[in-house]
Amino acid sequence: MNPWDRLTGPNRYLVEMLRQVPKLAMRSTVAFHEANNALEEYQELGCQVRVWPEIALIHPRLDVRNIAYLLLNHTLGLVRMVRQIRAIRPQVIVSNTENLWTGGIAARLQGIPHVQVVHSLTFKYRWHRLANIVKIYFRWLSLFANYFIGVSEAVKQMLMELGIEARKITVVPNGFDTKEIREKAGVPLPTGLEQLICGHHPVFISVSRIAPMKGQDVLIKAIARIRHIYPSVVCLMVGCRGADNGTEDTNRFFDDLKSEIQRLELQECIHFLGEVDYVPELLHRGDVYVHPSLTESFSRVVAEALICGKPVVSSDAGGIPETVGHHGALLVPAGDAEALSQALIRVLNEEPLRGEIVSRGQAYVEENYQASFTARKFSHVLSAVVENKVIGHGKRITSQTAS
Repeated sequence: MNPWDRLTGPNRYLVEMLRQVPKLAMRSTVAFHEANNALEEYQELGCQVRVWPEIALIHPRLDVRNIAYLLLNHTLGLVRMVRQIRAIRPQVIVSNTENLWTGGIAARLQGIPHVQVVHSLTFKYRWHRLANIVKIYFRWLSLFANYFIGVSEAVKQMLMELGIEARKITVVPNGFDTKEIREKAGVPLPTGLEQLICGHHPVFISVSRIAPMKGQDVLIKAIARIRHIYPSVVCLMVGCRGADNGTEDTNRFFDDLKSEIQRLELQECIHFLGEVDYVPELLHRGDVYVHPSLTESFSRVVAEALICGKPVVSSDAGGIPETVGHHGALLVPAGDAEALSQALIRVLNEEPLRGEIVSRGQAYVEENYQASFTARKFSHVLSAVVENKVIGHGKRITSQTAS
């Protein structure tokens, strides 16, 4: 169950797991909520693909349209999905998101083991004032899940705080094909983009969907603070706006960002590129990668920036510290524009610091997040759930424990 398109982190997570275990990919059926560009990626891996509208994400909005959709989706829609699953006869069902009920319910109705993958700390960030309601939600998920996979220790800790037993959780982080990322990084950028940044210094890159929780407003304030020192600074922000039907008003947030850029006269400094399919190439061309997020479960792109040899300045939100390891980034308090600007200035001015960040960060990512290691762990979890074995207490995966 994979209600994501090509460029989102959860989809890339699953693709990388299956790519590294060809036998698992050849035996897998991946269901999407709608046809999108990701289907072809899975077909190339040998997976069967299906389109089932019933596995669309759940959005916690109390409007008539959304409630009607949920009721229909979890009644007649669930009946349709159960029939489709019965025809496939899977050994295990994996819901590749915490925002999905139908996969677990359908699995329970047919006596099929179910694994729930949790990618986000949004429940802790966005709904902390509704902790009791969130606990009820996760206990509901737990009723239909034999096991949970969290993408970081931070996610595992959140799940435990929400009442999920530690014995039902294993940490399987994102995996990276470092050789492939480095090869892509060596490819030239599109001509128009190269012309856009030519002559500018420093070049900051920031990759994330445009949404309040990702902190682009904090980065804009930080750039305004350092422009007097670096008048030719340029920042390229990559990512689409978040879904309009989600929990945040992303359209208004994006309009506010543009208004703030205009007010601060930063139109020549900050450029929104939307979604791109050349992230490693872009990371390689930048001077510093900046990640101002207010919440983050892992941050795949932070690890990719280190693989591409770029120093990282980031907030200390969520799972970012464990993504980079000790001294693998210069971390600042989330939401603090002044601290972010000072950290950027420091990294730009101190060459030894830049070298230390890159060397330590690269070594940590390569030791802990090689795709072959994480994929073996993922495959082991699925096999153990099918065989009804006890997996353990979700110890952190390293190259040694995955061997």
